[in-house]
Amino acid sequence: MARKIALALLILAAGAPGVFAADLRMVLELRDPAAIGRLERTYRFHVLDAVAGQPVFLIEGEETLLERLQRRPEVLGVEVDQPVRVASDGATNLDQSLIWLFSEQPATTFYGAEVIEEYSGQDALALVGAADVWDKADGSGTRIAFIDTGVDPDHPALRPWIRGGVDLLGTGSTSETGGMDQSLIWLFQRFTTLLRSPDLDQSLIWLFIEDLRRMDLDQSLIWLFGQQLRALGLDQSLIWLFGGDINTLNSTDSGHLDQSLIWLFDENTAGSFFGHGTVVAGLLHLVAPEADLVPIRAFDAGGNSSLFLTTAGVYAAVAQGADVINMSFSIGTGSMAFRRALNFATSRGVALVASAGNSAMDASNVFPAAYPAVAAVGATDFEDRIAEFSNFGKVIDLVAPGKNVVSTYPGGLYATASGTSFSAPMVSGAIAVLMSGGYQGNAAVPALENAADEVDSVNPDYVRQLGRGRINLKGAFESR
Repeated sequence: MARKIALALLILAAGAPGVFAADLRMVLELRDPAAIGRLERTYRFHVLDAVAGQPVFLIEGEETLLERLQRRPEVLGVEVDQPVRVASDGATNLDQSLIWLFSEQPATTFYGAEVIEEYSGQDALALVGAADVWDKADGSGTRIAFIDTGVDPDHPALRPWIRGGVDLLGTGSTSETGGMDQSLIWLFQRFTTLLRSPDLDQSLIWLFIEDLRRMDLDQSLIWLFGQQLRALGLDQSLIWLFGGDINTLNSTDSGHLDQSLIWLFDENTAGSFFGHGTVVAGLLHLVAPEADLVPIRAFDAGGNSSLFLTTAGVYAAVAQGADVINMSFSIGTGSMAFRRALNFATSRGVALVASAGNSAMDASNVFPAAYPAVAAVGATDFEDRIAEFSNFGKVIDLVAPGKNVVSTYPGGLYATASGTSFSAPMVSGAIAVLMSGGYQGNAAVPALENAADEVDSVNPDYVRQLGRGRINLKGAFESR
């Protein structure tokens, strides 16, 4: 599909005032797609995009169009195209301990690829009982689509299992670096080379910073690496390069630093979601190591998307032959267009999984998790206690480890991650394993629910608010 709304996404993400004042972007669903030309001429709106093979359109026009189009018999539904973000407060983090992990920890082989042991042998995997069934079912013959920020298609742990995929952002690639400025890609490559060096020391970091100082990076891009560079633990011999105390670099009195470098170390800037999709993919692969992974890139590196793009993502996943769709994101309010897309998927036997959100509140109004057709997943730690950030409530179906899990990260790296965004793919992977073991379609979801380990006893303040419990893949497989 031709993508004409990249700029619109940036405007929406920035929260620019007056976005909806004159030119409103709407998601229009028709009963007959042939009616779009006649309606466009009659009501003088512009068609910006369309979902391939579906009567769903992104249009732009005056706000009065909403009410006027709703009265037309050709129209199934029309609603405002709202911003959508990956689950907040669940950003990946890459810290000094993981630099050590990558350079010092022994490697091992996991399904033909060399990985770090902290990934393939982590507590989260043992807790859900996945490895106990791999001799009988490991996801072979299934396809898991994940609607996210893309993936690192060249990560050694993931490369053999990435199949197909769709880029909805118009960059021509499902890679997380697709569409980035070449100088930024170069910066990232240099950064990952440093992290993977067995001799990582201050002199190497100094060389990297010198290169960084010479670059003229746009402010809208440099924040991607803020968290990672702050985690390098710069000592005083390096801080002087930046003109003083690292904690005051966001002040206007900053010596020779330009604004992009000041922002790099500003703790108040928004966290980056660069790598979110690769982390999700790594957890899908961890639980279902022989499943095909299908990236549906609907979010940019800042975690921004829209109702139209995520709706298109569901249809794209079905068209790609997905058996399971993982959705580690939240829509601000309910949407009939999105719900109809989900119903379309379930009518074709696709299992749907979504993160419950990271606001430590009731998830009743968190979508798509709150939709009945979706398996809503909360997060627990390695002792089955609810993670302090996880949402909860009657809509939760299952919980899974989602605090300090280890997964793949762009550049051949690994990262710790916390958030319900990372509990959901463990459930999606478990569903794929059950499907490969003989479960048909959505029958895998109730099987997981029925075999889940009870967690209410260790969460007395959340009784009956954490679904049926923490997933137990071994128990579900043996209950056939």
